[in-house]
Amino acid sequence: MVLDDHQYDGHHYTDQQGTEIAYSLPSRVMVAGNTMYIAGTSFASDVADWPKIPRGQIRNSNRWHTATSILDKHPEVTRLVGHSLGATVAEALAADRGLQRDLYNNPKVSWKADKHSHRHYFDPISMFDRGSQSNMPSSWNPHAYDGHR
Repeated sequence: MVLDDHQYDGHHYTDQQGTEIAYSLPSRVMVAGNTMYIAGTSFASDVADWPKIPRGQIRNSNRWHTATSILDKHPEVTRLVGHSLGATVAEALAADRGLQRDLYNNPKVSWKADKHSHRHYFDPISMFDRGSQSNMPSSWNPHAYDGHR
């Protein structure tokens, strides 16, 4: 049941299902139970925010402001799930607020092992996230949010 443009109730979602729903919503952010799902790049304004990622300025992005305003309305959220741009936002929000996080195909540079960061082999967006858990993509698109184990 949809409660508003970002909140679902009465069902437990896998990370893949929750992310898929988040991509379908106008806000690109969805809350279900104690988990917030944050989708990746969807709009031209998201592409305009890409240069902020390597400069550490993700907190000035549109997705950050959307996710933060929704998170402020949901104190029950203790876990963040993000894909691509959404993973960058989720990682920063989790660090700021002490929340758990699972990140998928995060466009970052890292060599530190992280069991909560996942990527597909051959994904050009997350190829420098060398500390993440890596596996083969389940489709032709290595940057897809599905197929992670």
